[in-house]
Amino acid sequence: KYDNKTIRQFQIIAHDLIYQQNAIANVIIYIFPPESISLNSLIYHQTISEILPPGSIIFQPNIFTTQNFQYSLLDYDTNLFEINSNTGQIILRNYLFDLFYSLKIHVSPINQISIIKLTVLDYNDHPPMFFNLPLNLSISSDDTFITKLSAYDLDLSDNEHLKYYLLDKN
Repeated sequence: KYDNKTIRQFQIIAHDLIYQQNAIANVIIYIFPPESISLNSLIYHQTISEILPPGSIIFQPNIFTTQNFQYSLLDYDTNLFEINSNTGQIILRNYLFDLFYSLKIHVSPINQISIIKLTVLDYNDHPPMFFNLPLNLSISSDDTFITKLSAYDLDLSDNEHLKYYLLDKN
């Protein structure tokens, strides 16, 4: 006990199955009496991956009390998000397609509105593709060669980083 709160310590390990690497976080949790609890922030910023599957929890309020809070989402896309009215967890119902989302959570009976701003990270899941690629190119006898090749990557953020190389097959 410390100043009328209980302290619990945990260690969280995230394991990468591909590279067999671990990330370790030491977490200290302060458990306050319910009467001293309020939401820590009114605006939350969350970054999530576009490949997060449906059913994933994308937000969890950082309060756990025995009080009977009720949570509801306001002004949101019902095809993408749902909220557990008892825990406040926001669950993904479908794959995300936009880069940004903003959600409002209403908390009763304290009548508080919190805003969750989601930034969706693009996952590099598309290779670049050439468009209008000529099947045959000819070079004049004076070795003058003019053509235009262009490629496009469906991962929008990757288009500015496309580089072209001319490789000699001989």
